[in-house]
Amino acid sequence: MATSALRNSAFRLLLTASTVSGLGSWLLAVALPFYVFHLTGSPAATGLTLALEALPAMLIGPWVGALLDGWPLTRAMWLADLAAGTAVALLLLVDHPDRL
Repeated sequence: MATSALRNSAFRLLLTASTVSGLGSWLLAVALPFYVFHLTGSPAATGLTLALEALPAMLIGPWVGALLDGWPLTRAMWLADLAAGTAVALLLLVDHPDRL
């Protein structure tokens, strides 16, 4: 069964894109607290970073999920990836701890 799904090029493309996206999200969730600790040396700031990473999903996740039930899923995925990419791109603008 799994080998027949892997023969489908559209499924392979989806699987590859999903894997790359998941790895990127996981690496950001791990790297950002390390970076905050490197900049500040503060375990409290690192813990706060971890807590703030989870806060949006906990606060608005249920309402956004209910709202997105009526949307086409491909549009929702595109918008979510664009928003995440924009947020990560904004991190590139931070080049010195004094600017935080």
